[in-house]
Amino acid sequence: MKYYMHNVPGRLRIRFPELKYNEEGLNRVVGCLNKHGIINTATITANTGGVLVTYNPAAVDHNDILELLAMEGMIDLSYIISNDAYVEDMVHRAGKFLNKTAASLFLDIALQGTPLSLLTVFI
Repeated sequence: MKYYMHNVPGRLRIRFPELKYNEEGLNRVVGCLNKHGIINTATITANTGGVLVTYNPAAVDHNDILELLAMEGMIDLSYIISNDAYVEDMVHRAGKFLNKTAASLFLDIALQGTPLSLLTVFI
């Protein structure tokens, strides 16, 4: 499970896939952050499993927030992906899908009218 993370100084967005549609779980994350007093505000978006955190970048770094969540057992830092990695992953998935579709279409056209045309249905 990957946790999507996007950060600009003073603002951190984290998506918790396992907390999608789970307001109670997301509120526990916010409560943990508020308990330690290192953030300004935190808002949840239950339908994406997201928490948007604002903080003072002069006082705390986004890595401090992530490490705190890891210490509290709410996130595994080895599964954090940044915006760039997220986009790269999506492009890679789209490329694989398009390659498979193009290959299937090519085989369908190439084998049309031959006894092997039935094979293209299963590809």
